[in-house]
Amino acid sequence: MSRIPHSAGSLWKGLLITAALLSTRIQSESTEPPTMELKSSLPYGTVGGNITLSILGLSQQPGRYTWFRKTTKESNRIVTYIVRTGQRIPASGRETVFPNGSLLITNLTLDDSDEYIVELFSTIDGGKNFQLAFLRIHLQVYANLNFRGRVIAGIVIGVLAGLALIGVLIYFLFIRKTGGASQGMLGDPGPGGRTQKHSLSFLIARYFPPIY
Repeated sequence: MSRIPHSAGSLWKGLLITAALLSTRIQSESTEPPTMELKSSLPYGTVGGNITLSILGLSQQPGRYTWFRKTTKESNRIVTYIVRTGQRIPASGRETVFPNGSLLITNLTLDDSDEYIVELFSTIDGGKNFQLAFLRIHLQVYANLNFRGRVIAGIVIGVLAGLALIGVLIYFLFIRKTGGASQGMLGDPGPGGRTQKHSLSFLIARYFPPIY
């Protein structure tokens, strides 16, 4: 009867122990819950718009969601949602929390730029104990760029129109001052050699036709 050398037996024993440890580690890692995080529906908010802050990686629904702003002090509480009853406290406002814990903020203002915190309250051990989890996200709100662009465009158009009107007035005054003898610019000879004077609106319409 042949015997396995002591060194070979130790080697096989070590390999079996290593394989068992690796299998246990892989199994424990696969059963770990996914990491939870908050994510915004948009990279940033704009004044007058809406945005939703959602909870990702939630493996089990808690008994209660509570949203805070800046800190978790009671004075900074935005809204609480009780999952079992569907009750929202307070019941109305610009902020609304949904059954999945997401927070919708409507009609954004620049003052809404801040850090937002959600507290997840769950009971364990048959309700004998409880656990809390906190997630944070920063929301940045900017002015409505489209509205600001329209305002700037309106100002530019107004300035250009004013400059054009000033140019027309200067041109008209210059003609009256230097071209008194030149009747072709200010009027056409009428019956009896008299000059027909034209109004400023006539000259503007004649020499500066509207652009469509």
